[in-house]
Amino acid sequence: LMLFAHPPAAEPEQTDLSRLAAEVCAPHAGRANDACARLEVDVPNPVNAIADPLQIAAALSAVIENALNAVARGGRV
Repeated sequence: LMLFAHPPAAEPEQTDLSRLAAEVCAPHAGRANDACARLEVDVPNPVNAIADPLQIAAALSAVIENALNAVARGGRV
């Protein structure tokens, strides 16, 4: 929570967002399985951007957590 309230200064770098998305989703797979939900990453490869990978990863992880909290049994995230 503090990361969003007082984020550190961004450190943008060349980042492959498709690879980052796959890496961020992987640790959530077990939780998705426990919720009887499907967690999928469907993005073109590569998607390059100048971005702070740590901040993008933290935000994406929070979105995944919220989605897994809300998804119905058998749903897809």
